[in-house]
Amino acid sequence: MIKDFDAQRFANVVRKAQGNRTQKSFALECGISIPRMCNMINGKISQPPTQRTLQKIADNAQNNVTLHDLVLATTSTPSVSSNTDETEPRTQEPQMEIDGITRRLTAGLILNALTQLPCQSTALTEINDSKMFDPGILTCEIEFSNSIDLWQFRFVASTDTSGKLLSKEQFKKNLIHELGYIAYNNYKRTYNLSDEGNFLLESFPDIMTDEEYEVLKDSKIFKPLKEFEHAKISLVVTTKAAFNVLANSTQFTSLNLWMSVILIDYNSFSVVKEAYITTALPHDIPQQDTSIQFKEVSSKI
Repeated sequence: MIKDFDAQRFANVVRKAQGNRTQKSFALECGISIPRMCNMINGKISQPPTQRTLQKIADNAQNNVTLHDLVLATTSTPSVSSNTDETEPRTQEPQMEIDGITRRLTAGLILNALTQLPCQSTALTEINDSKMFDPGILTCEIEFSNSIDLWQFRFVASTDTSGKLLSKEQFKKNLIHELGYIAYNNYKRTYNLSDEGNFLLESFPDIMTDEEYEVLKDSKIFKPLKEFEHAKISLVVTTKAAFNVLANSTQFTSLNLWMSVILIDYNSFSVVKEAYITTALPHDIPQQDTSIQFKEVSSKI
């Protein structure tokens, strides 16, 4: 649990995300209970919200508030900025966080493609309370594969909102942003919250003591911790240029994970091709596993 959570600092960012809407309408648009939203906006919560709640707020935010802004506001140390007003969240660089529509579209595309593979995939939703685990676009438990049991997909933006290619510097920043999450995620110890457990954590943390909160998190309301031995991380891109850069990269050799790059096409709503990235693990094992390998298809990209 984060002990140094600043409820007022977080409230300032949520109010900016609220924009010109009432607290009630903002809560309804986000799919968050009205009392819970009011408590967040008024700084009357003692625990930082879950990643799922932050994502809901980001998906419906105004004033260009991003998921990154919200996550930063839950940490104990404010971001360094030239702005002297510490209540103002740092503006995120373009495309570091994708919008809710693109996130859902990409996740749907990947899920549709997974149904055509021999492996069986189950999307994990509320993972590890999502405070110390970022699920990316999609994280799936994999069955009937001889090489992996967890597969995570992370989006790396290579174009701006108009479709124009980003500079090499900006693309590199977006890539480093995703690698940061990969480095901190514990892919071996993962659990999924039940609906009841998630509801309790979302609705009542502000009236719980720290001890009660921890007891609830450890209770049988939550699905048991599951051990995953072999994770695969796929970086999802939308341009051939980005695909080629990552497919031929040698900068991931220190990562003890299987990684691949996937090129997708929104026009045909399909995965165009996949290539394994060189890491510390030999990729011949998953590469020979056809149950988790997307086949190359023709595309106009």
